[in-house]
Amino acid sequence: MNNPFIKASQIISAVFNPLMVPVYGLAIALHYSELQVIPLRYKITSLAVVFVLTGLLPFMLITGMKAVGMVSSVDLTDRRERTIPFSITLVLYAITAGYFFFARAPWWLTAFMLGGLLALVIAMIVNRRWKISAHATGAGALTAMTLLLALHSPAPATMLPVITAVLLASGLTGTARLILQRHTAGQVYAGFAVGLLAVGLLTII
Repeated sequence: MNNPFIKASQIISAVFNPLMVPVYGLAIALHYSELQVIPLRYKITSLAVVFVLTGLLPFMLITGMKAVGMVSSVDLTDRRERTIPFSITLVLYAITAGYFFFARAPWWLTAFMLGGLLALVIAMIVNRRWKISAHATGAGALTAMTLLLALHSPAPATMLPVITAVLLASGLTGTARLILQRHTAGQVYAGFAVGLLAVGLLTII
């Protein structure tokens, strides 16, 4: 019989895959910031662009690499196999940041993507010697953006539900990675710290 905790952890890991973090972050921003006044069609367009650039294309790349034997798992469990997928994802993050910049989005939204890019660079460097959690890095980045939105919101209390949800999702994601034995506690904590600080620092510049 399948372990229910293992199954639940697999579902949580899939839902909160780091490739989806930019989409979740943009969705939160479109609802809880000054961007909420943007017409719905532009919101959908922006979400679609971000989903394709930071979610779909990297996933297709990793799936293709798995099909030809370049990586052993789409989860990139072997840190030595992360360099090429991470490098291409870096380029796609840069393109997405450029999209926000030329669309005249608020600086903090562009900084969210640049922070994700910086977090990826740090993760790549650390990954040469030690396997850091990409899931936790994404969770940290999303937490940073949500907290910063609340700090700059005219009504911070209205964001309490989403802050609670993001923190809960971050905790569940980290726990899921531990249950699946993909990372140690230190790798999860380190990943979360990298994402939190990278986005936080770039956003307040």
